[in-house]
Amino acid sequence: MSSLDLNNINVLNYNQNEIYVETNNNRYKFVASKDGVRPSFLSMSINEVKAINSNTNAFELGMLTFEDEYKEELYRELHIHNWEDIITNEQIYDIIKNPTIEGLERLLAIDNSTNFERVRATKLRLLDEGFDISTNVRTIIDRRFKELQDRQRVTTISLGEKDVAPTASSKEVQELSEQNAALQAQLDEMRKMLELITKNQAPVMTETVNEEVEAKPSTTAKRGRPPKKN
Repeated sequence: MSSLDLNNINVLNYNQNEIYVETNNNRYKFVASKDGVRPSFLSMSINEVKAINSNTNAFELGMLTFEDEYKEELYRELHIHNWEDIITNEQIYDIIKNPTIEGLERLLAIDNSTNFERVRATKLRLLDEGFDISTNVRTIIDRRFKELQDRQRVTTISLGEKDVAPTASSKEVQELSEQNAALQAQLDEMRKMLELITKNQAPVMTETVNEEVEAKPSTTAKRGRPPKKN
């Protein structure tokens, strides 16, 4: 702990909502981060940090955190050994934006409804930024939230490749729609031109040739008496 001022430890809140934590003697309010990127913070002593950790799971869940350069020694001081597995807001943001089976499984493993609010808040943040979250990912988040509301700690949601398949952005869909409309207009124009050419074309005249058959003298002798001679 030699590199850290034990009386001025910055405790960070990256959430876009207020966080309240209590100890036996004090109650602390962490104001919301304005954009989810720049955290709000309170400076505390190591004893205050330990008191918060004894009374809440804010550090263990990742709702409050520390500056990167001091994380390892502070988590060790708090006896939180799996601190590298604690999911951060930045990781949640990336999982929703670029979903993978492994990433979505990490979100579904969150078994605390208060902590899951970080996932829902991140979803809203991405939508506010204009990002088109896939329907499958939004459905997974909503279903998991419903499970936690029903006190179901272990999820029954199964994941498949369809849940992480890339989807076209709104811009790409719009561009494709415009291209299809332009192509359809060209086809309609070509059809009209062909109809006009066919309509104005001179009719094809066909000439019927009747073969003239010349009667030929018969070679068959007539029957009967020969004519009389004068």
